[in-house]
Amino acid sequence: MNSRQELALHWEAVFDQIDATMHTAPEQALTLCKQVFVESYLWEPPIYVRAAERYGKIMDHLGKSAEARDSLFAAQEAAQGSCLPLYEAKILERLARSYYSSGDYRRAIQFWNSAIDVVDRTGGEAETWILAKIGLAQAFKDAGDYAACDATLEQAQARTAEVGDPHLDAKVKINIAVSLIERDRTAEASALLHEAFRICSEHQLFDYLAESNLYLGKIALSEDALERALAYLNAGLAHARQVNFRWCEAHLLAAEAQVHARTGKTELALRTVKQAQAIAIADGFSDMLIQQHFAAAEYAAALNDFATAYAEYKAGHECEQRIRRDMKT
Repeated sequence: MNSRQELALHWEAVFDQIDATMHTAPEQALTLCKQVFVESYLWEPPIYVRAAERYGKIMDHLGKSAEARDSLFAAQEAAQGSCLPLYEAKILERLARSYYSSGDYRRAIQFWNSAIDVVDRTGGEAETWILAKIGLAQAFKDAGDYAACDATLEQAQARTAEVGDPHLDAKVKINIAVSLIERDRTAEASALLHEAFRICSEHQLFDYLAESNLYLGKIALSEDALERALAYLNAGLAHARQVNFRWCEAHLLAAEAQVHARTGKTELALRTVKQAQAIAIADGFSDMLIQQHFAAAEYAAALNDFATAYAEYKAGHECEQRIRRDMKT
């Protein structure tokens, strides 16, 4: 076996390790990605691109997608320069996700559409196409266009069998469930979430176990089943923290704060939503931060702490205005 073959086997072994650990030990997987960056940047652009795509995916789950942007843009240039449309589409999808997580929906939609265009023009893989469709569906949902959201998610779900990835299957189910929850179709949503929960439990997909618990907890909260809601949310927190899934952890904490407020534990509710705020501020989750500020204002007012209530309301309003300004630039 020549040195070139040995090197190729080495890269595949490293990528296998990254894929095996990205959901269960993401920090270990990130270390491996960075190792590949150093070893491949100048001499092996295709290897660098493959590592960057995985790096972007892991950083997104850790709530640090914006921090991955420089590496992703470098990878996009490398993919274009090396005529690697399959990986160019993957990188475009990851860039879209990073913008979406930061609240920049206009750029997110542009990059998701670009990813889909590259796949359609070059006959790329179904996984990237499905992920981009899921992203677009989320943007449609946020805009209140549920018809477009449903149609796009149906397109994504129709192709999941081509990939055979339980993580992707769970992702589609959870996104359909979220759209149903927002229209008060909680029975249908709950059935889908339990399907996702089963898949994630079987395959130890702790990130989406956390997310399944989050939305099951929110359904229980909407039904005023507070004890059941808290059980789901606590289980979700354990899973989210197991893999450092910061986006989900912040949402879970904010939902727990609602449970505490409903049970008269207003001081605990304020402390809990402040924990959610700390994550949202540290990781740039601007959209959720707005609601967390407003929730904190409500809890502080209930405690007759009007100075804190005013400060929180003002912070939420300023955050909202900042996002609107950013979307115009």
